[in-house]
Amino acid sequence: MAVNPKFVLFVGACFAIGATAIYFGRLHSASTAKSIHTSSAPQAIHVQPELQTVSDNKISTTPAAALAVTALTQTNSGTTTNVMGHFELMAWLRALAAKDLAAALDYVSKMPEGDERNDALEAVCFGLAQKDPARALDLVQSLQQPDSVSENIVQQWAESDLPSALAWVNNQPDGDARNEMLQRVVLVLAPSDPADTAGLIFEQMPAGQAQDEAIMTLLNQWANKDLKAAALWVENNLSNSPLRDRALAELEGMQNYQKALASQ
Repeated sequence: MAVNPKFVLFVGACFAIGATAIYFGRLHSASTAKSIHTSSAPQAIHVQPELQTVSDNKISTTPAAALAVTALTQTNSGTTTNVMGHFELMAWLRALAAKDLAAALDYVSKMPEGDERNDALEAVCFGLAQKDPARALDLVQSLQQPDSVSENIVQQWAESDLPSALAWVNNQPDGDARNEMLQRVVLVLAPSDPADTAGLIFEQMPAGQAQDEAIMTLLNQWANKDLKAAALWVENNLSNSPLRDRALAELEGMQNYQKALASQ
C-alpha cells in the first residue's frame, strides 16, 4: 500500500509541535516552582520562651503566644523581627526586677549574647531602680552598663528624692561619670532654685569644661523662666572670663529671640 508523502510530512510536523509544547510547558512549570520557592518563603519570627507577666502586683505565667506579634518590621537584610514582643519583654523584665531581682537576672543570663540581651540588662537595672535606686546604680557598675544608664537613674531618683540622689553622686569618685550625673541633678534642681543650683555646681564640680557646660545648662533654663534674674546673676557672680562672655552672649541672644516673638 502506497503512503502519501504529504501525509507523512503532516504527521511529522504535528509530532514536532507537540513535543516542543510539552518541553516548554515543563520548563515553565519548573521555573514557576523555583520562583515560588525563592520569593514566598516565610520569614522566621523569633518567639520568646514562656514568660511571666506582671498585673496588679501579681506575677502570672502566660504562654509565649500571649506576646502576640502586633507590630513587625523588616530589616534591610530581610529578617523579620518582633518589635512589640521585644518591648513587652523589656517591660516584663523591668517589672520582674522590681519584684524579684534574682529571677530577672537568671532569665537574662540564659539569653544569647547580642543587642536584646544588652537591652535586657538595662531593663533589669531600671526595674530595680523603681524600688532601690542606690542598689540599681551599684548593679549598673557591677554589670558594666553604659554611663547613660546611671545618668538616667540618677535623674529619675533626683526627681523623687533629690537629697538622697545628690548624696550618692557626691560620694562617687571625681571624673567625667560623676560630672555627667551632677548635670542630671542640675536639670532637676534648676527650675525650682536656680541660684542654689549654681552654688551646687561651683561647690561640687571642679573648674573646667564640665562645670562651664553645667552653668550654661542652668542659665538656659533660668533665662526661659526669668531672663533678668539670670543676667543679674551672671553680672554679679561670673568674673571677667570666657565663660562670662559666653553666658552674656547666650542671654542676649535669648532676649532678642523673645523680643522677636513678642513683636509677631
